[in-house]
Amino acid sequence: MAIIQYPSEVLPRTEWKNIIDTCNILKCCSSALLGHVLRDDPKGSCFDYSLGKDHPLITMKALPIERIPNLSCSLLGTYFKPAHFAFLPASTGAEPWRDSDGSQEELLSNDSNFQSIENRVVVAWNLSEVHNRILPYTREVDYKMYSDIKSKISSVNGGAMRNVCIEEWDKLKQSRTSKNRILPLEGHAKVNHDPIRLNYWHFTIDLYPQDNPVPIKDTGKKWRNSIALVLREYLRQHFVVVDDALTIPSIEDKTLWEKEK
Repeated sequence: MAIIQYPSEVLPRTEWKNIIDTCNILKCCSSALLGHVLRDDPKGSCFDYSLGKDHPLITMKALPIERIPNLSCSLLGTYFKPAHFAFLPASTGAEPWRDSDGSQEELLSNDSNFQSIENRVVVAWNLSEVHNRILPYTREVDYKMYSDIKSKISSVNGGAMRNVCIEEWDKLKQSRTSKNRILPLEGHAKVNHDPIRLNYWHFTIDLYPQDNPVPIKDTGKKWRNSIALVLREYLRQHFVVVDDALTIPSIEDKTLWEKEK
């Protein structure tokens, strides 16, 4: 039966906290890894070896730009093991979890709430290198947009609105196709704990623009593509393949996820 097949150790428990602080994970395990399943089959086609066998890249097809915002991962080194990537929560199983939720037995009895992945390639990234990573990007703006963005940046940083200097605007590079200017900005990536009903160890990599404390949810606009491309290029180049030869750094401090008794 499905309930026997699915790994019960990754399921949320009421005695566990709703949210794990990513910074606290890094304090006790600076080499913690985030794992992710690449969806390009068959196994082996996910990598580009144009730089040589010792320098593989994840292909753009295996990691498309539209999947970068809110990228789904799982934290390795706790109860979540590499073999657990064989199961992918879906439907109700992928909904957000809260400790008020009941037993998962009913969810597991319905196969539509998770999928089995046979031909899978799992990669991992160093949590410390992704969390709070600076992501430089650009945005094409007219003067009003420029003023609004500068004002929002001041607000996000806790500062008061200030007048925008014309001289600063004049120093910006002009667009090739219009009178607009190219505004350089610095967003950042943040790894957030996002427990779901069939995987407590689910985390997401979220992208935050410089002028807004709310992460972007999709791509499409040029400036959103710009920030997503920066993160994707890093992820494509800096990863390890999760296989039997990989040593997973252990996260042993249970106070990270267990509630105080």
